[in-house]
Amino acid sequence: MSKSLPFTATATVRYRAVGSSTWVVGHPLHRIQPDFANREMSLDHGFAWTIIGLIPGTSYEVEVTMTNATQVTVESVVMTTRALPGAAGAPTKFIAAGATTAQIQATLDSAVAGDVIQFSDGLYDNNSMIILRRSGSALQPIVIRGQSPLSF
Repeated sequence: MSKSLPFTATATVRYRAVGSSTWVVGHPLHRIQPDFANREMSLDHGFAWTIIGLIPGTSYEVEVTMTNATQVTVESVVMTTRALPGAAGAPTKFIAAGATTAQIQATLDSAVAGDVIQFSDGLYDNNSMIILRRSGSALQPIVIRGQSPLSF
């Protein structure tokens, strides 16, 4: 929703999975204030929010209700969350403990869709920027993971 709005306008959101009869009330919507936005882009007063706890690959009905003094406007839309790829398989590339920045970067630069790059348990002394320049796809992401999960 994006219109010229007085500061006193408010908005709420609710949503439900398509086919469900149960609506869930979302977190409060927050005002977008153009005065605080990047000056290089045009922005009207409006609202923004995040809906959390959704199921990947599921369609939802989303309803936003805006109240401006005595005027109430309701807008609805159906949106679908992105499906997540399946669990990553066995590693296809390994980064040894203590690998240099150049070695790590070379491994990342050689990545192709579907690769599972695994950092071995250990310490790494990296004081430089490492950049992932490659892309996977929705069905074959590039996965980067540690050998074992961190524990604190």
